Amino acid sequence: MARSVVAESNPAPSRPEKLLVSLEEAEQWTESFYGKRGRATRLAGEIDVNFLLTDDQDQRWILKIAPADSNPTALDCQLTVLEYLEQRIPTEPIPRLVRDQEGRASRTIRTQSGALGRLRLVSFLPGQTLAELEHRPPELDREIGAFLARLDTALLDFDHPGARREFFWDVTRILELRPYLDWIAQPLRGLVEHHLGLFEQRVLPHVPQLPKSIIHNDANDHNLLASAHDRQIHLAGIIDFGDMIYTVTVAEVAIASTYLMLRASRPLHVAERVLDGYTSTRSLSELERELIPSLITARLCNSLLMSAQARKLNPEDEYLTISEEASVELLETLTS
Repeated sequence: MARSVVAESNPAPSRPEKLLVSLEEAEQWTESFYGKRGRATRLAGEIDVNFLLTDDQDQRWILKIAPADSNPTALDCQLTVLEYLEQRIPTEPIPRLVRDQEGRASRTIRTQSGALGRLRLVSFLPGQTLAELEHRPPELDREIGAFLARLDTALLDFDHPGARREFFWDVTRILELRPYLDWIAQPLRGLVEHHLGLFEQRVLPHVPQLPKSIIHNDANDHNLLASAHDRQIHLAGIIDFGDMIYTVTVAEVAIASTYLMLRASRPLHVAERVLDGYTSTRSLSELERELIPSLITARLCNSLLMSAQARKLNPEDEYLTISEEASVELLETLTS
């Protein structure tokens, strides 16, 4: 795959400038547009500004405000897929889009500083992120794999131009990030470069023949939720559909395996359990199975290259490099 002209001439993709939004503004918009009065609590986010809104009856919602210069087609894709999945797999733990009192899926707002943004409200999924769990039972890995297989199966019939985009988190386009190697110090740079070469040899020739569809593309331990039932920890849902992309479908299980393997004492066993859960619901071809290890290392390299880019542009934002150290350790482990 040839590097894009954009990547060659300007390695750093433009990132929308994050909005400054107060708690009072979040509460006012929620009441004015949705008729819901609640207390706002600020949540983390890479691009969107996110708030948890809680009313007096302890009902909760998530308010999300995207910068006005965010890709409008990609944002519409996020809104459309939530309503699609609500109809297609209504019992699965996925956030539901809440339309405002005028029936709008989103609306433009102006902050006190004069900046414009796109606002939307989604339902709250109870539970804690996997990153917050002190211990993750092995069976949860299989449960996550099976859930992602059901999600991918539902998305086979979903299409939207917002997901058919050139996106730096599409693992099949990882070679376009080669210019970012200049921002990684040795010896890690050599290790990442080595795996990019392996990807070019082992995976790239097969990409045209692999099944493709729109996938969630970011089932990491901060987007997967868990909760306890009958003294057992179970999957409670998945959030954040902002990285959806039309790509090879098998990337979904490879990406989830990558993040679940981070900090695991026996990472290959984790990947086996995720794959076992996934294939119990949705079959994969022999070629897809063979490429999963290379897709896992590619996702690790993708994360490290984007982390280097984030540090270059926003050295003070720790959220953008949250899994960097664990990614380095896992890549070294898998290499050895």
